[in-house]
Amino acid sequence: MLLRVSMIILLQCAFVAPAWAASCTTSLNGKLHQIDYTVSRQDRIDTSQSVPKEEMKGNTSVRERLFGRWGEVDCPGYLTLREFTPDLSDAERKPFCLIYDKDGDTYTGFSEGDRNAYLICKNPKTFCERVNTTKDEATSIARTGLDVARRTALTTARSALSADVGEIITHSSGALIMKGSGSFISSALGATGTSIGTALSAPAVVATGAVTLVGVGGAVYFCR
Repeated sequence: MLLRVSMIILLQCAFVAPAWAASCTTSLNGKLHQIDYTVSRQDRIDTSQSVPKEEMKGNTSVRERLFGRWGEVDCPGYLTLREFTPDLSDAERKPFCLIYDKDGDTYTGFSEGDRNAYLICKNPKTFCERVNTTKDEATSIARTGLDVARRTALTTARSALSADVGEIITHSSGALIMKGSGSFISSALGATGTSIGTALSAPAVVATGAVTLVGVGGAVYFCR
């Protein structure tokens, strides 16, 4: 009887508590990493230490909430993606998914693309990394890209943005996603002489052909 009463009291406290601490373990590039965080019932800006309850629920699938991750690596994919993209908000992370090495049971990075129920990339064709741009440069790139997208949408001929040349996508998260050859993206943005222009003109990029550029949250991510 006493045990039952104690359980009821604990459940009631958890229900009304404004926040509670938790921790889990993920693996980043083969190294175990403990994530300590606080789940908050109140609506607040999410940080690496504080996770709003609604955001946790909204960014984990029913399958992940019911079955979770088993074994040493037990963090939800949502928390692991936050580790890879600490400067973005939960809304701004939505174009990205996790690259998972099943044999090594470790996350090796993130990419732009469709996610499965565990936020793992369904077709991990690219690997993303942040470009060392200033916020002003990132904002300018996003604005220019959106202008290009609007102008193209008004024309009847879409040859400049055909699938084999390049395309510009505006994501629901507010991200600008440009796909195509480095020369196409550089030409559309007028990026010559900028840090992103340097990245796009690298020999390795020219050799790979198609690349993806994601501008979101005052940052630019280059995926190839």
